[in-house]
Amino acid sequence: MSPIVPKVYVVLINWNSSEDTMECLESILRSDFQNYQMILVDNGSTDQSVERILTWAQGGICCWTSPANPLRQYSHPPFGMEIPYLRYSSQQAGAGGDTLAESEAYEQLPRGLAHPLVLVETGHNLGFGRGNNAAFNYIVAKGDGDYVWLLNNDTVIDHTTLSKMLTTAQRSPGIIGSVVRYYSSPQEIQVYGGGYMTSLTGRVSSAKRKEKAPLDFITGASMMMDYSTVRDVGFFDEAIFMYFEDIEYCIRAKKRGVLCHVSDGIVYHKLGTSSANHESHFSWMNVYKSKFYSLMKHNGAGLWLIYLLGTLVINIANPRITGNKRKASKEALVYCLRSFKERFLGKCA
Repeated sequence: MSPIVPKVYVVLINWNSSEDTMECLESILRSDFQNYQMILVDNGSTDQSVERILTWAQGGICCWTSPANPLRQYSHPPFGMEIPYLRYSSQQAGAGGDTLAESEAYEQLPRGLAHPLVLVETGHNLGFGRGNNAAFNYIVAKGDGDYVWLLNNDTVIDHTTLSKMLTTAQRSPGIIGSVVRYYSSPQEIQVYGGGYMTSLTGRVSSAKRKEKAPLDFITGASMMMDYSTVRDVGFFDEAIFMYFEDIEYCIRAKKRGVLCHVSDGIVYHKLGTSSANHESHFSWMNVYKSKFYSLMKHNGAGLWLIYLLGTLVINIANPRITGNKRKASKEALVYCLRSFKERFLGKCA
């Protein structure tokens, strides 16, 4: 009897970044483990991303990577065959898709590809959490997956990355991370799977090497979990638009006894594509708001709040802080104080 080969859903979110997405998809297509299905969630792109990606799937265009780029090997030469795809709205995906269309897509699969590409169009920029939830809805409705791998679209992977992550997931069930390296500096580690969070102060730190202590969270840039974890922990908290969703998810998982592990699989990350500018006012504002929301949700008011408010005050007073960060700190300070007042003082009124 042949051993049962697990099925892995690989989920990417695209928002106005088709070139990155196509390069990432090309690298996935080179995986030495083949029983995966790619789900691409388009979060309301306005730059013809969907059209370009579908043209790529049909073999009409290919992603471009400089010949001088040492990571070019992971996306070139092009896959070279048409990739059948299924195009769904969020509602259609949540209902499990179209049985007839999926049957026809499977009949058109080229050699070396086990499943068609699934494209879910949300119609709006839902952020990281809600975007991934659109994929979760489809996966749960299908009920045929064993693992889900959330992967940033501004990454490329080694051909062994998926199989190494799967090996770790089978050996140590839970939430699995990878060794994330900088795309622009491939020898340098951005984060070793994830990191730690001190609940007392709310301080978050990234692991830069293999640690003896179990990690508190896995970074959402590369995050794999088995189906039972998705079922037991649930989906991402949709109150968080972006940033801290992965940490909040891992906090919930840890409360249910789910542990975080790191595989030897390598992911090369470009950093910051989804927010256009990682140092923008928009990005910093979401960092502070999401952190406040998550810690208040799980810890209630405590010393961490004093640390956070103190950080915001220091940012506002520091002349060396960028204008975007200072502006976001001012607005976040008002937001935190108002939210605290509404939650606690309002109950006493």
